[in-house]
Amino acid sequence: KELKVGAFTTAGDSETQTKARYGLNARGAFDALIVRLEGVRANDASVWTTGGSVDLAYRVNEKVQPVLRWDVLEGAVSGANIYTAAASTIGVNYYFAKNNAKLQAAYTHLNNMQGGTASAVSAPGSYAPSFGVTGSTGILSAQASF
Repeated sequence: KELKVGAFTTAGDSETQTKARYGLNARGAFDALIVRLEGVRANDASVWTTGGSVDLAYRVNEKVQPVLRWDVLEGAVSGANIYTAAASTIGVNYYFAKNNAKLQAAYTHLNNMQGGTASAVSAPGSYAPSFGVTGSTGILSAQASF
């Protein structure tokens, strides 16, 4: 069993001088269950938003780990609309090579969010707030550490 708690902050950037964010995060491992929580308060171009995420993962065995994730962003702005955006994800990790590599497959339902494209704005598999847009995105990825 383990519990880790952290905090983070950024202040300003060279483009707008109005970008700042701060937040807290926590991660707990309880036998086969892993829980991660994160909350953030952000100011981008003088617009304040509040966001958070919850991740749950359960190690079924040495190779298989189902995962759930929920993201929310409150206070996003589109013209005169202030709205809440959310994303719900279900997926599975498959570990191999003595846990130094994994394949990951996930499906995400988006509400007031838009899936990423290969543009400079967002990467494939990512998502960003977008008022009135509902949809889904799928991800298949591979990771390895050496």
